[in-house]
Order: sequence, then C-alpha cells, then structure tokens
Amino acid sequence: MERIEIRAPGWLVKLPPREREAIIVDAMNLTAKRKTIQLKHQIKEAEEQIKRLETKYNMTYEEFQKKIAPHMEDFETHRDDTEWEMWLDVVREAKTLLSALEGQQ
Repeated sequence: MERIEIRAPGWLVKLPPREREAIIVDAMNLTAKRKTIQLKHQIKEAEEQIKRLETKYNMTYEEFQKKIAPHMEDFETHRDDTEWEMWLDVVREAKTLLSALEGQQ
C-alpha cells in the first residue's frame, strides 16, 4: 500500500489511530463499491447508445469510419460520428477504471 496525505475533519483526527484507520478504510471500500456500480451503469448506457448507432447505420464504428466518415456532408451524420466516438471513449475509460477498482476489492 502507498501512503497518502489527506486533510481530515477534526473529529476524525481526534480518534485513536486504529479507529481512524478503520473508518478511512471502510469509507474507501464503500466509495469503491459505489463507483463500481456507477461505472457499470455508464458502460451499460454507452453500449446501448453504441448499439443504437450500429443499428442505425447497420455497421460498426470502424466500418462507419471507412465507408461513411470520409464522405460526410450532412450535420446529422457528423453529429452521429462525434457521438459514437464519445460513447466508445466512455466505454474504454469506464472499463479501465472498473478494472482497476475490481482488482482492489
């Protein structure tokens, strides 16, 4: 484990070290569990949006980039391209964080 320094409220500082550490560890574990749930929801929502776009264009994002993106002329297609890329980024980032959190629980 690495040591970090935090600013703690007075009531926590006044507790005996063993109790203070137990509270901090419990709080971190609870926060990590909540963040895990949040990330899973983000991934689910992002994957649903990706599926919607795949269905709309009947292709994956990679295929879209090869076949349609080079010839984009209308606003809707450009917007879908930007949105699609954003949802893919959400999935990548959330999965990276989720992997790190699940590795510690």
